[in-house]
Amino acid sequence: MRSLSSKSAGVILVSVAGVQACIAAPILVNVDAIASGWVQHNGDTNGRDSSTTNFVAGTLASNGLDYSNFFVFDLSGVKGTVVSATLQLQNPSNGFYSWENSTFGRAIDYTYYVTQLGTAGSGITASNLLAAYWSYPYTGIASWSTINNGTPTVLGTTLLDESDNGTVVGISLTAEAITGINELLAAPSSDYLYALGGAIDNTGLQTYAFANTGGGLYSRALALELAPPGALPTPPTVLLLASFASLFGFFKMRARHEAPHRAQ
Repeated sequence: MRSLSSKSAGVILVSVAGVQACIAAPILVNVDAIASGWVQHNGDTNGRDSSTTNFVAGTLASNGLDYSNFFVFDLSGVKGTVVSATLQLQNPSNGFYSWENSTFGRAIDYTYYVTQLGTAGSGITASNLLAAYWSYPYTGIASWSTINNGTPTVLGTTLLDESDNGTVVGISLTAEAITGINELLAAPSSDYLYALGGAIDNTGLQTYAFANTGGGLYSRALALELAPPGALPTPPTVLLLASFASLFGFFKMRARHEAPHRAQ
């Protein structure tokens, strides 16, 4: 039986390598928020002050009011097709607190979810959330309603507890969110402003996260992964098909080569 020739082996290696050469590394882009803040159900907000960035969410004991937070991103510098996105929020060492956990020694995780703001039908645009364009209390109430009322379109969730203090919390955004971002980037008249709102889904007891985030010291960013320009789809099937095609070609060539010898 003849061994695999270097020429034939080269066919296989070149074919597979040719496919792998088309698989470029993804492009990673971090976009910092140009605005962030909190909004209450009565429309009150710190969003009218551009120097305030505190983005607390949850229920505070000091006033008993519920807070949702919001973030605005300028995506004008993003060039390409977004394939994944993660909202990254830095939570201070004392950012999360649960009265129930603290009082009863429980270990309850609380769901923090995000939804898009400034969409059609919400009555506001992403630019309305910038300090210079806040209309009190209308913008605050519209934002709160979009985040909390009815059944909001949830674009990502994560569970929070005391272990998230002093960490950067990552919330992976859904395919629907990715579609919305790409549509925004492709729109010819777009201002490229993308806004997200978030809230903690709790029972009304004192529970909050991202407290003490004022002063611009804590990061709030959108981490985007872009498809490489001109890249081919890269599922494992592509490599397998290339390998099988090369092996098939090799065995077919080998059969032709050995046929005269067998006839003797």
